[in-house]
Order: sequence, then structure tokens, then C-alpha cells
Amino acid sequence: MAKETSIYPLNIPAIEVNEDLDFLLLELPPRFKPLLPHGLGYVNNILKSTGISFQTLDVNIICYHRYHSKRLLVGNNPVILSNSIKMREEPWDESDTSEWHKEEVVDYFWPHLEEVIQEIIKKRPKSVGISSNCNNRFIAFKFINAIRESVPEILFIAGGYDCIHNENSKHLLHFYDYVVIGEAEMTLPFLVTALAQNEKPKDVPGVISRFDTPGRAAAIPLPPHDLDLYGFPQYEWLDTELYRNFTGERHAVISSSRGCNWRRCRYCNDKLIFRKRSPAKVAAEIEFWVKKGFRLIQFNDSDINGDYTALYELCSEIIKRKLNVKLLGQQRVDKHNTREFFQHLAKAGFFHLSFGVDGWSDHILRLQGKGYNMKQVFQNLRDCYESGIHVIASAVVGVPGETDDDVAETIANFIKCKNYITLIGTLRPLELLPGSIYFQNQAKYKISFLGDKEQIIRDYPINIPNDLWFSEEPYIDKKIRFERVDHITRVLLENGLPFSHFLKSNF
Repeated sequence: MAKETSIYPLNIPAIEVNEDLDFLLLELPPRFKPLLPHGLGYVNNILKSTGISFQTLDVNIICYHRYHSKRLLVGNNPVILSNSIKMREEPWDESDTSEWHKEEVVDYFWPHLEEVIQEIIKKRPKSVGISSNCNNRFIAFKFINAIRESVPEILFIAGGYDCIHNENSKHLLHFYDYVVIGEAEMTLPFLVTALAQNEKPKDVPGVISRFDTPGRAAAIPLPPHDLDLYGFPQYEWLDTELYRNFTGERHAVISSSRGCNWRRCRYCNDKLIFRKRSPAKVAAEIEFWVKKGFRLIQFNDSDINGDYTALYELCSEIIKRKLNVKLLGQQRVDKHNTREFFQHLAKAGFFHLSFGVDGWSDHILRLQGKGYNMKQVFQNLRDCYESGIHVIASAVVGVPGETDDDVAETIANFIKCKNYITLIGTLRPLELLPGSIYFQNQAKYKISFLGDKEQIIRDYPINIPNDLWFSEEPYIDKKIRFERVDHITRVLLENGLPFSHFLKSNF
């Protein structure tokens, strides 16, 4: 077998915690893809404005390179777990997150986390913040418990993707002392400053804590409106050369906006109001990364064309500055997405756009609350593709009210768009997410639980498992949802539709 091409040997930094810290900010594995940690970078910028003593430590990227350097240099390839099962070559592949829910995988990486634990026990920062997501939650809980056994006075703060809504965030208080809801600019400075002064604030707007007044009304997050106030992340805590995968591929990650300008898709729990940055400042950030040698720029926006005029202006700025870049992002189907609009994006460097079409019949689009129809879908995908931009499409299957006729029409419409789709990125069964319209209006959409509803929500605060809920009229449960996904995928593969490697490998 030919030797894999890699970037190793690489100077991987040691895991060290500074002395006399007021606050230690951590990124624990996994965060998928070894990209620049965008959210962590913004929190780092917020902390710089407070004057406290803090350190940002990205344990995820250190674990990533330790794993792959050992796999490729020492010859431990493939990695064999304690139960004699082979670990996937790339555990950080976001197309399948199941690896990190296995105890054997956590045990494999635990010695690296033990290094962090011992450093924290030795250096004793006053508080520790952890970027929490659904895939590192189990690791984080075990991590916190191990530290508390030796240093119970350290306070733990959660933020990140797990903390978007009050509904699911409150369950994190079983492990954390404070949870910052949503975006942190308006709440974190007060909180960390008070903790640095050995205070234990309670009833903080935008924050929930185990110190709050019993029965306190829900904490309302305070979203920042001036997104340029703290500047953009520059990741000064680590050499940015480390933020690349084992073959050397790297992306710069930026955002031109936050939130979603639509916020009415019924399955989605991203309900943050839409705000945008100055196009000129976004272009300046892109120029900054170009000068550092980055040519591939990935937008982290949920709704990159939430203000289509701002996106057009940004592209004009990029063209004016003659920036040689390749841009990728997530685009919403919209009536303003004309052929001329896509041609302008292509001229600026956009080569890849993901469309969350999700519903592939007019009936499903109405059920999902998408706000457009299949005629607009056809026009958007065609004009984008014919402007020279790769089109990545997705589908969500099994929403309440979906029929067999909708499944047939989904297949027919995908095939009709075949010549304008570069890749089907995701084709997945509906997930019931706390904070979504479906979750908040279960009776209206005839959604029921298999078991005690309140206990299920307590046990699964972020995502209700597919086998614990169903919808009626018509009846749709996990079995039907997955059968429909399998059927659609098989027929589309037979008709030559392009699928991601992970989706194709399951058939």
C-alpha cells in the first residue's frame, strides 16, 4: 500500500495551562474538521476587552494532530480500539459523528485530556469555559467531574452550539455552574469580570446558573447588533499553520452575518435575529487571510444572502481589491438570486454554494415553512450552476404531513435538477430539535412521544432520538422516516445523482 501523503512531522504544541488565571477558555474534541475555531476566536476577542487574566487553549486541534501524526508516522494505522474494532481513518469527519459517542473512542483520547486535567488541578484557574456541542458533551461531563474531584471550587461555564436556547441549555446546569445563552458579547464580559473578583453573580440577563433565584423567569439573551465592535478573530494563541488537516488542506473561516433573515423553517432551531457586518470590513478580513497565504475562504453564515444587497456589495469589494480567493458558503433559495447575481458572486470567487432546499415538492415546502416553491428552486439551482458555481443540495425527509406522493415527487424533482447539482450533501430524516417550531407546537403538528415526554426531554435536551417520537395524519415514525431516506437515496443513485462519499458508502 502506498504511503499516505501528510504534513507530518509537525511541531505540535504541548498542553500547558498558565499560572494565576482568572479564566481558562477550552475547546475540547471533537470540533469537526481542523478549521479555525470561529466561535472560540470571537470569545477570545471578547475576553481581550475585559482586562482579566485569561488563556485560550484549543485541545481539539492538538488531539487532532497527535492522533494523525501517530497514525501516519509511527505506523499505528489503522488505530485499534480496546474492543479490537478499527477506528475510522478520520474520526473528525463531520459526515458521521457517531464515533465520538463510543466509550472506547473517549477512552482512547482520554490520556490527552488527562494532561489538561492535571494542568488545571495544578494551576487552578478561577473559572473554566468550555465550548459545548452535542458531540463533545459526554467528554466534557467526564472532564468536569474529574477536575471537581480534586478542585471543587473551580467554576465551569458552558457556551457554544449547545447553548442556543433556554429550553435545552438549562439541562447543562447538572454539570456546569453557568451557561451563557446564545451570543456572548453582551453577557460574558460582566460574568467573567465578576468571577475574577471571586463573586458568584446570579440572575444575569442572558445567563442561567445554579445560583439563580428559584423560579426565575427565562433568561433572555441579548444579541449584539454591532458585529464589528470586537473585530474579527486572528487566533493569536496558536500558529494558524496548525489549522489544517493531515494532508495540508486549510480554510479560513469568516462570517459576514449572524442569524437568519427567514427564521420560519419549522424543523430548525436557529431563531437568532439576522444582523450583518460591514461589507468593507468583511472584505478587509478576507484580505488579511489572503496575505497569510489562505486562498480558500469558508463563510460560517447561516444565511449568507440574508441581505442580498450586502452580499453583492461584498463581492464588489473583493473584485475591487483583486483578491484571488475561492469562496464557499450556504445560500438560501430566494427570488433575488438572479442569473446576474450569481455571475457577480462567481466573479468574486464563489465556487461552491450549499442550498438548504430541504423540501422537494411544493407540498413539502409548505409543510416545512420554507417560503419558496419548486419553480424558484429550479431557477436558483440552474442559474447558480450555469454561472460556474458548484451546487450542493440537501433534503429533509419525514416531516409531519408528508405523504408517499411527496416522496415520489421528491425523487422526480431531484432527477429533473440532476444536471444542475454537483453534489447531494445531506439527505436525512427529520430531527426533532428543542427550540424548533415543530417542537414548540407538538399538538398542532400531531407529534407524540414514545414514553414520558418530560423525562425524554430531560434525557435528550438537544436532539430527541428518532425512535422516541412520531407524527400522525399520516403516521410517520423512525422506521418510516429511515425507509423513505433509503428509498430516495437508492433511486437517485440508480439515476446517477451525485452523492457525498459518506452517503454513497452506506449503499
